[in-house]
Amino acid sequence: MFVAGQRHVHAHHPLRLLQNCGLETVSLPVHPVRPDVLDDERDPLLPPPASTRDVRHGCFTLRVEGVSLSAIARIERLAWNTVARWLERAGSVCRRFSDGRTTGFVSTELQADEIRSFTGGKTRPTWVFAAMEAWSRLWTSTVVGRRSYRNTLALVRDVASRMTFTTCPSIVTDGFEFYGTVIRRVFGSAALSAQVLKTRRHDCVVRADRRTVIGSAWPETRRMTVQAR
Repeated sequence: MFVAGQRHVHAHHPLRLLQNCGLETVSLPVHPVRPDVLDDERDPLLPPPASTRDVRHGCFTLRVEGVSLSAIARIERLAWNTVARWLERAGSVCRRFSDGRTTGFVSTELQADEIRSFTGGKTRPTWVFAAMEAWSRLWTSTVVGRRSYRNTLALVRDVASRMTFTTCPSIVTDGFEFYGTVIRRVFGSAALSAQVLKTRRHDCVVRADRRTVIGSAWPETRRMTVQAR
């Protein structure tokens, strides 16, 4: 069904599929009209042309929702490299904002883990090292690269440089081999460290073992039980 103020799209277009699922209020994007086209020559049913700021905001919203760059370019009727450039600039601004604001926090319990992703092909995966303060849900640090000792050290050093040491923090990680060595090198005895070793079968966790790396075992029992769930 055609709605005034929206462009007609093919029945199998992704936006039309969204409308068919019950999202009739989806506003279809409008490409800015060329300046040489007079207002009286435009279709009176079309809304006024969207500003560049609105188009960028639409691109960012779609990307946050997990839409690919190619799909964003088709939906917003833009060149693929334009969308990629805007997202790269937005990511740089967000990174600077986060680096400037995420400092001086007090951590009771830190959790560090790696997220596997792909860029270009599955033969060369990219790993996202992330550290999070468990109780406040503050995402403290991120390092992207290979799953290596160097990136593990960069993550832990970045966390240590942002923290305010008022208490002895607890650091809970998975069984990756470099965490114990790196935490002992950066924090020494100023932190408690433990690992949760998960056994998976058919993509399901069937067993979780707990191991203390730095410090006594009893302070970690409750925290590791929470993470193993």
